[in-house]
Amino acid sequence: MTQEPPAEQQTPSAPVVQEPVQQPVEQPASGTVTLHGTANNGSVTLQWNAPGSSSYQYYLFRDGAQIGLGNDITSTSFVDDNAASGASHTYFVICVDKTTQEEVCRSEAINVTV
Repeated sequence: MTQEPPAEQQTPSAPVVQEPVQQPVEQPASGTVTLHGTANNGSVTLQWNAPGSSSYQYYLFRDGAQIGLGNDITSTSFVDDNAASGASHTYFVICVDKTTQEEVCRSEAINVTV
């Protein structure tokens, strides 16, 4: 009696899984705004950098109260003509994405003596 060799068993191959196609995602803003202020003859010139390449609305605050109300501040500078002379004021800026209306970031507070 001849014994036949065992039939070769085939191992099932692992299923081929394709990675999902990644959609391009807009890069978020860096989240950093650096504010600078300079006193000029009774006013304060504030300047800051944009945190990314989107369109932003900026909200400015002096001593905790919003300034520039009624202005659509979209540039990265503002002149505060209502700062009290001879006083030190604390400023910061909040950056809001104009498309999503969400706060992107805010600057550190700075002190400027007029």
